[in-house]
Amino acid sequence: MLTLTYRDLSTKVLGNLADRTIELINQSAVDTVINNPLTAELKTRSEEYNTVVIKKTFSGMGVTIEEADLQRDNCDASLKRILAGLAGFKGTPQTDAAAQLLSIYEETGSVYNKNYAEESVILDHRLSKLQEPANSALVIQLNLSPQVEAMLTAQTEFNRLYLTQAEANSALRQQHSASSIRKQLEDALRNLYGWINAQRNISPYDKLYADITEMIKAAKQSSRIQTKESLPPTK
Repeated sequence: MLTLTYRDLSTKVLGNLADRTIELINQSAVDTVINNPLTAELKTRSEEYNTVVIKKTFSGMGVTIEEADLQRDNCDASLKRILAGLAGFKGTPQTDAAAQLLSIYEETGSVYNKNYAEESVILDHRLSKLQEPANSALVIQLNLSPQVEAMLTAQTEFNRLYLTQAEANSALRQQHSASSIRKQLEDALRNLYGWINAQRNISPYDKLYADITEMIKAAKQSSRIQTKESLPPTK
């Protein structure tokens, strides 16, 4: 029986299953299947699914966002290391100033293991404290104005990119309902599989039935592997 639980298939696996089904039908050279209205419906739904759900659901800015996040992380960590190093020299003119600025890190908290939004809140607060008049004077005293400015620039750029990504993703998702398009593709596969299944003991449908059966098994296995390997979203 050509049956499967479609909701268990990942977005890409479902799309690949539809594509491979169409390929197998074309390779079968069985005109009654190739020219079947159910096959035509599957092709239409598959094309729409690949265009909207797989290719356009997300903005594609993930790598750019990651790089911007790494830049702000490096600036933040580097400034902290400088302050810790200066504060470690007891009795120097820079000791107290560095210690006071270093306390801002303790007050505002760590960005470790935080998601993008949480980290932005922490860094915005940290930079706000660093720019307060009293603390700004200490930054100038330690000749760290370029470092703080670099950190501010990195944080501002990240926030800009993050907002752009959010707006782009929202606009793309509003173009079509991804869940609705997915259901239409599932229905198209289900209807075509049902028609082929009904003729599975008749030549030449028997070979096509066998090929699709193996393909469905592979799709199920692929989804199981992806489920085991998937991790919760992190920054």
